[in-house]
Amino acid sequence: MVSRKHLKFIQSLQHKKYRKQAQSFIVEGEKSVLELIHSKIKIKTIIATKRFLELHFQLLREGSIDWIETSEKILNKVGTFQQNQTVLAVARIPEWPPLKLSAFKYIPVYEYLQDPGNLGTILRICDWFGIEAVILSTDSVDVFNPKVIQASMGSFTRVKVYYKPIENLIKKSGLPLIGTTLDGEDVHRFNWPGMGLIFFGNESKGISPKLNGLLDHHIGVPKYGGAESLNVAVTTGIILDQMRRSQSGSK
Repeated sequence: MVSRKHLKFIQSLQHKKYRKQAQSFIVEGEKSVLELIHSKIKIKTIIATKRFLELHFQLLREGSIDWIETSEKILNKVGTFQQNQTVLAVARIPEWPPLKLSAFKYIPVYEYLQDPGNLGTILRICDWFGIEAVILSTDSVDVFNPKVIQASMGSFTRVKVYYKPIENLIKKSGLPLIGTTLDGEDVHRFNWPGMGLIFFGNESKGISPKLNGLLDHHIGVPKYGGAESLNVAVTTGIILDQMRRSQSGSK
């Protein structure tokens, strides 16, 4: 049975302040929790329905994972999902190894990214294209926000997220700096330099003028219709697809 104190603790993890204090976050839903179990991230507790426990008992046993049986009603009450019928996990915030820019050919960098759904989708897209790390400015949304975790569909276990002051990062990187802008060079014709940092701006304002002036290259997705702009996650997908095509020699 889940105690009232435990329920209160889990609910507190919906807020960044308490996640930071406890160095813990929550993962909801069967698919995401199973991805978590198969990752190297430490799980503190799993709270699940009888159905989930029966289906995955051997997996929990092999991982020596503590679990508590509960009802769908309690899961719906304590979590952020409108309807969570199976499982919720409390996990320890991972400590990623120090960031080494030279270890990656390209790293996406996001300035003042605010929407948790966008970040979760970006992690999923980066995971699809084999991108192992992304960098966010320190004022961006917290990667362990439950909405980010939900939208990433398990990719939060594979894509490392680093928060860095952008200007300091640029000064120390020594890499080509590629920015995505509305009036940039057609990404389909861009001659990729082989490695670098790929910058994406805020959802509504784009890349700040100060950062824009520091970039070596400006690229963009050509516009054929009447839409004012593209979602930052959509742009990420298009840019990374073209980057991978350049590496394989495809046009």
